[in-house]
Amino acid sequence: MKLLFTSLVVFLLAVVLALVAREDPGYIVINYQDWTVETSLVLAVVAVAIGFVLIYLLVRFLVNMGRVPDRLGHWGRRRQKRKANESLQQGLVALINGRWQEAERDLVKYMAVSETPLVNYLFAARAAEKQGAAERRDKYLELARGRMPQAETAIGLTRAELLIQHGKVDQALETLNQLRLRQDPGQEAVIRRLLSLYRDVQDWRRLLDLLPVARKHRILTLEKMRELQTLAYTELFNKAGFGHDIKMLHELWERMPKELRRQAGIINAYAHQLIKCKVPAEAERVLSYFLSKHWNDELAYLYGIVDADVLVQLSRAESWLKAHRDSSALLLTMGRLCKRNELWGKARQFFEASLSVDENPEALQELAGVLEQMGEHETALEFYRKGMLMKMPGTAQQLADQSAAAVQGSLVTTD
Repeated sequence: MKLLFTSLVVFLLAVVLALVAREDPGYIVINYQDWTVETSLVLAVVAVAIGFVLIYLLVRFLVNMGRVPDRLGHWGRRRQKRKANESLQQGLVALINGRWQEAERDLVKYMAVSETPLVNYLFAARAAEKQGAAERRDKYLELARGRMPQAETAIGLTRAELLIQHGKVDQALETLNQLRLRQDPGQEAVIRRLLSLYRDVQDWRRLLDLLPVARKHRILTLEKMRELQTLAYTELFNKAGFGHDIKMLHELWERMPKELRRQAGIINAYAHQLIKCKVPAEAERVLSYFLSKHWNDELAYLYGIVDADVLVQLSRAESWLKAHRDSSALLLTMGRLCKRNELWGKARQFFEASLSVDENPEALQELAGVLEQMGEHETALEFYRKGMLMKMPGTAQQLADQSAAAVQGSLVTTD
C-alpha cells in the first residue's frame, strides 16, 4: 500500500512537470571559472531528483552495512534462545519419562541464555535428586535463588518436596517453617504444605497451632478447620488414653475451643479415653451434660458402658426416656443399668424393648445373660446362639448350608 501511494505521487508530479515543461521548459546557466553548463529547468530538476535518490540509497546502504554485526549478533542470540527452549522441552520430556541423567544434561545445557532460568534450575534439581545427587540438587537450588531471589517461595517449596522424597521430613519441615517466617506468614502454598505434612507425620499439636493462622488468612474454611481440629484432638485423646495420661487428657480438654465441645464425635472420643483411664465418674458427667442438651444415640449407648454411680445413672437415663422412648440405644443402656443393679425383671423388659426397635447382637447377648440369671437356661441358650450367628453371618450361612446338605442327603438315602 505504501509503495502504491508513493508511485502514484511520483506519477502525478511527473505529469505536472511534463505539462509545465510543455508550456515553458525554462533555462538555467551555471558558470564556474572556465566551466559553463547550460540546460533546461526541467532537466535540471530531474537531474537533482535523481541525484538525491542516488545519494539516499548510498547512505542507506552504508548504514545497513554498519548494522550487519548487530544483526548477526541478534540472529545468533535468537538461534541460541530457540535452542535453549528446545533443550528445555527435551529435558522436561526426559524428566517425565524417568531419564534423569539425560534430563539434567538438557536442562542445564543452555542455562546461560535461557529465558526461564528458574524453571531450568528447579527441574534440574529434581533430576539430580532422582539420581541421589544431593550436592548437585542443592547447587541448582542456590543458583536459582541467586538468579531470581524474588522466587524464594517456589524455590523453598521445591527444596522441601525434594527433602520429603529423600525421607528427610524434619529438614523439610524446618525449610517450610523458615520460609513461612521469612516471608509473609499468610503464604497459602507454604501453609497448605505444612498442614498436609503435619497431618502425614501426625504432629497434631503443631497442626493445631497452625490452624488459626490458616483460618485468619482465609486459607481454610471454618468447616474445614473444625474438621481438622476434631481429627487432631481425637488423635491426641487416643494417645493420652493409650498412655493412661489423665493429666494430658485434662490439658487437651481445657485447651480445646468451646465450639468443639458441642460436637458428639469429640465427646465420644474424650469419654472413651476417660473410661480407659479409669475415671468413669468424670466420663459420666461429660456424657450426661451433653445428652441433656443435645441428644445422640451413640453417646446414649456409651453411657450404658460407663461404670459410675448406677443409681444416679438410672435416674438420669429414666428422665431421657420420656423424650426418647424409640431409641434402641437408650433402651439398651437402661437394660444394662438395671442389670448392674440386679433388677432382672426390668432389665429383661428394656432389652426386649430395645430388640423390638432394632434387633442387634449386643441386646440379644445381654438378654440371654439376664434370662440365665432368672433360671431360663434353654431360652438363654437360644438367644446366645442367635446373637453369635448375627455377629458371624458367614458362620450362619455355613451352618444353614450344612443343614440343607444333611436334609438333602437324608432324602436321597430314603429314596
